[in-house]
Amino acid sequence: MYVRVDDNKCRFCSVVPDPEGLAEHNNLERPSSDPSDPSENILAQDKALYRGHAVAAVAAVNPHVAEIAIGLIEVEYEVLSPVINVTQAMKDDAPLVIEDLTTTELGERTDKRSNIASHFRYEMGDLEKGFAEADVVVERAFQTSTVHQGYIEPQNAAALWNADGKLTVWTSTQGAFAVRDSLAQILDLPVSQIRCQSELIRALDTFAGRGCVASDRFYWQLKAYITSAFQLTVFKARIRATRRRPMARVPFATRENMDAAGQAVWDDITSSRGGVQRNYAALLNNAQAAGAFAGLGGYVRFETDLNPRVKALAILTAARQAGGHYVWTVNQRGAKEANLGDDVIAAIREFRAPVGLEPSDAAVVQFVLELLRQHRISDDTFEGLRSQVGDAGIIDVLIIVAYYHGLAHSLQALEVELPDGVESDLTY
Repeated sequence: MYVRVDDNKCRFCSVVPDPEGLAEHNNLERPSSDPSDPSENILAQDKALYRGHAVAAVAAVNPHVAEIAIGLIEVEYEVLSPVINVTQAMKDDAPLVIEDLTTTELGERTDKRSNIASHFRYEMGDLEKGFAEADVVVERAFQTSTVHQGYIEPQNAAALWNADGKLTVWTSTQGAFAVRDSLAQILDLPVSQIRCQSELIRALDTFAGRGCVASDRFYWQLKAYITSAFQLTVFKARIRATRRRPMARVPFATRENMDAAGQAVWDDITSSRGGVQRNYAALLNNAQAAGAFAGLGGYVRFETDLNPRVKALAILTAARQAGGHYVWTVNQRGAKEANLGDDVIAAIREFRAPVGLEPSDAAVVQFVLELLRQHRISDDTFEGLRSQVGDAGIIDVLIIVAYYHGLAHSLQALEVELPDGVESDLTY
């Protein structure tokens, strides 16, 4: 979802003493008139295009004043029709995210306004002849998610304002002059006042980001600072984002948009869980399947006689092995209610378990690990857990692992994010 920022409603409350500077889009120069220019990502020009898109920055004499000033910035948003995924965005009737963007078609600029910035075609040789002579022709459409290539050297930048007003910037870039020119326009400084240096490691390798200054926030931090010679304080955004983050790959279902059968499933989930959270709002794009899956989830959550501690250990281990940020995070509270200590949770999170755990806890974790890693369970491990939970308990553990491991993978595949304000402590 994206929103329009009201030019007249983004204002700074000047009742705070000693706020030295405010930067927002009205006093931010754009290095290029091209609507696809990355400067749009520094501060929202007209629309906040994604969750966490910065709209203002403050410089103040100390961190305390800066935090107060940030809290008194008022912004009013107009919520616009969302663009959920790339496939939807490419449709002719899709809402335009950048309204003055026109498509470049095979290298030629067109007047067509759309969300497609450029259309490329890569081909070599006589394709028609190749297809005609081929023994087998396979035609498929492929869709991949955004995967960061993972720089060996992280993108980074540092700056020093000298007493004479000159600015020195060190950054991981191969385009030092382009960075210098962009900064000159954004900060309204002569080019001669800015010196941009590539770091030593940047000059020796090609393992890092090659673009402009590492952080989009770096620009607006400098822009806020330019109004004073005081300390720049960077506030921690209250919404989680540093760059564009995709929403779920499917829309979140609402009860109003479902047929009678779907509404019945919605109501059934609500009655057992107190509401439909975004995990099932995504799965409810197929109400029949979601209802069946929720039935299994209802059993493992509310009906099993398994010891709550055993259940919590199985859930967290299954979620961790799946890399499921959502399932791991939302089930930590239940684990603590089952008296799992922070040390046990940390051991599972950091892949140290079952080493260091009590034998009864280790038996559960080892059972789940062997099942998910080796796809079989040794006799010793099987008997070790059966002695605790019995035959019925073994089946319960297997069903719990199947449910939560499957749920974690499903939410990862659909790219369902955690609820607003909830952070995952998984780093990988």
